Amino acid sequence: TEDHIRAAIRLAAERSRLVVEPSGALVVAALEYQSEMVTAEGRGGSIVGIVSGGNVDPAEYRRYLETPLPD
Repeated sequence: TEDHIRAAIRLAAERSRLVVEPSGALVVAALEYQSEMVTAEGRGGSIVGIVSGGNVDPAEYRRYLETPLPD
């Protein structure tokens, strides 16, 4: 969801010190909030995701950093 993407931007900043734009945060959101779907097929092994982009408006980015994390 859009809330998960906003939260993923915050998670990338807090956990990895990365500035990520919304489209680049999709992989973080998917792995963080939809991990049950990723592992539903029972496959083991590593997952690789590309996190990209720092093209985000500074004022908007500050709002993302204040976004509460979903449950």
